[in-house]
Amino acid sequence: MDIAYLRRKIKNKEYRITLHATKKRLARGITTEEIKETINNGKIIERYEENKYAASCLVFGFTNTGRPIHVVLSYAPIVWIITVYEPDEEEWIDFEKRRKHGKK
Repeated sequence: MDIAYLRRKIKNKEYRITLHATKKRLARGITTEEIKETINNGKIIERYEENKYAASCLVFGFTNTGRPIHVVLSYAPIVWIITVYEPDEEEWIDFEKRRKHGKK
């Protein structure tokens, strides 16, 4: 599983957005188009192979306007967008690596 697989699924509209992700994206002012841009411009920064329901990953990328976004997706057997948010600089180094204690 790699980012190319996720990009292909998004391009072919072979994905679903959970109710949780829909609520979060609306509350955070993140559009579906920005989610797609993030995946198309991004990379996998964490993998959760032993997730309770299905293997999943965290994708980090920038929208076409430069907004940093994190998207959590499951990818087996169907791609589900689980949640989406703007990473907090106090919790992330360059939005890609978790800080040990969540602070700078």
